[in-house]
Amino acid sequence: MVMNTLGKRLKFARERLFPKVSQKTLGERVGRSQQMIGKLENDQSEETAAIVRIATELGIRPEWLETGQGLMTGEASPRAARDVIQEIERRTITHELGEAELSLILDLVKRISSPPRKEG
Repeated sequence: MVMNTLGKRLKFARERLFPKVSQKTLGERVGRSQQMIGKLENDQSEETAAIVRIATELGIRPEWLETGQGLMTGEASPRAARDVIQEIERRTITHELGEAELSLILDLVKRISSPPRKEG
């Protein structure tokens, strides 16, 4: 799929990153109507006032959404990290994660967030 328009990039990001997020849901989250999101995805609107809010909601870079330049995502977005933490909490509460799994996750998080060790 060639993503040479804002609409194609928006549709790709919404459907691939958040397949359960409808145009209506995205519109509600960013203060726009489903019709406006549809028009943006179909390149029938030039409105760019909500681009930053839409990109933030989808966890993508606004520059990529608007121009197609650079990476779609930077480092893990705060929203994506928050979603992962909420899922871990949910699975812990519902006992889908046991103590061993939770311990492994916490160890991994500590290693990722610690500065790299110098070898030598």
